Amino acid sequence: MRLSKQLSVPIKCDSKCTYSVGDLVYVFNYHLNHQWKAAKTTKPRDDNIHDVETGMNTWVRDYKQIRPGSITPEQPVVVQQHERSDQDITPMPYQDSTAFYSFLGPSRNRRGRVIKSLTGHAAYKKIIFPLKIILMCRLFVFYFLITFLVPPN
Repeated sequence: MRLSKQLSVPIKCDSKCTYSVGDLVYVFNYHLNHQWKAAKTTKPRDDNIHDVETGMNTWVRDYKQIRPGSITPEQPVVVQQHERSDQDITPMPYQDSTAFYSFLGPSRNRRGRVIKSLTGHAAYKKIIFPLKIILMCRLFVFYFLITFLVPPN
């Protein structure tokens, strides 16, 4: 199977291709996301028109709408698994070297890293805490401005 490098779509045959029953091909999906979908030819209707099966659907496609796929499916690459044991002392990345800070207190993010609290930090005490108080009191301040600073009619 040849794929174009820029678009990652199957490349069209140079001349008119003939497909036999059971050939793995790619067909253009006009229904959902306009991408090439893997399929298998089921029966030829004519020299130019073929029935192709894509999972649960059978589509009728012209030879210009079909691209050749690989003749044999690609074998998956087997990756060696590493089993962890109680004696395993493999260092975990980002264990304590990089700390993440949060204003909400210590917690864990999606990767399991500890997010430390900033409430005891000096910047929090000098800058963030007064801003937090002002934002919490914004309704009172708005009411005060409207009530006392706007002259009555």
